[in-house]
Amino acid sequence: MSDDAFLEVLAGCTDACTNMDLSDDGWMPPDGNYDVLIEDVAAGIKEKNGMNNAWVKPSFNILDGEALSPGEMSKVFAGNDPIPFRESPAYEQWAIFVTGFVIKPIYMLISLVMIIILWRRKSVGLTALKWALVFFLSGELACAVNYIFFVGHSHLSEYLHSYGMVLCFAFATYAIIEGVDTHFVKFSSPEEKCAALGLCRSCYKYTDVPCGLKRLFFFLIPTSFLLTFMLLSTGPKMVSYNSRIFGRLYNYSHSVIYQRFETHYCAVIALAFFAIAFFVLIFKKEDPVSASKIFFAGGMGPLGFGLLRLVLFGSYDGNLVWLNVWEEVTELMFVVGIGVILWIFRYALLPTGEHP
Repeated sequence: MSDDAFLEVLAGCTDACTNMDLSDDGWMPPDGNYDVLIEDVAAGIKEKNGMNNAWVKPSFNILDGEALSPGEMSKVFAGNDPIPFRESPAYEQWAIFVTGFVIKPIYMLISLVMIIILWRRKSVGLTALKWALVFFLSGELACAVNYIFFVGHSHLSEYLHSYGMVLCFAFATYAIIEGVDTHFVKFSSPEEKCAALGLCRSCYKYTDVPCGLKRLFFFLIPTSFLLTFMLLSTGPKMVSYNSRIFGRLYNYSHSVIYQRFETHYCAVIALAFFAIAFFVLIFKKEDPVSASKIFFAGGMGPLGFGLLRLVLFGSYDGNLVWLNVWEEVTELMFVVGIGVILWIFRYALLPTGEHP
């Protein structure tokens, strides 16, 4: 509706609206003079009985108390300022493009290849590594769907991305623990000497002495428990701005709901897992370390993911382009690092003829 048409409709309704109740709930103020804050006005023309009838529906608030000064009135509209715009230089635009459309597909393809290679592996460590890559790839697929189809604003897709990363961290931690134990320390093998024997001087496998590695776990678990409070002690930051990437307007933000997941939710879950791991270590009589390390790895999943996001967001909250860029680069380093280890030690880790 044009401005002239609106004024004509409004003028035509003035007399008719004099005694009409325009409120939503049937309440009408007593007679008197009021300061009214108009929030919105809808107007139009409705045909009835062959005639065009004009209508106006205002939404308003009656302001009580003393009149507001211009400075005080400006506070009424605080938070309604236009979203800030930040110009992204050409090198930032190319960086986000290369990481999103070149680096991301590359490491997703590499992770898929490694999943296929590890799919029939029987060892506990490689099985855990396989599932770490499965959850990693699933989370990155959700991330790609969110960016391509929802322009980064799907809460469900981002949750699946984050949850996949949490599980990836947890299974990767357990894979590392198992790999170090199986191929270096020999702690869990009853037939082989523990590599820490030279440090402990005597071993629980042969004599009735406390296990040095078990006592080390008594230090690592409470330390990790305490470290988790780094996540709980942080608060959300309000960050949202628009930018243009190769001419396309894009909103960069990191919603409070995401920050709550990465810090407070992940911290609570990590604390629960660390507490269980500690109690298992205390009260389980037979082989407590083997069971405790499962829960320890479960706690390291949300803690590791939360700390990664905390560092990235804390470092680049003023320029979220680089948060996205470095997250993609670190994920590439993670996947390539796994591939390098599997390749270098392929003859020991994978059976002959089945290694990459």
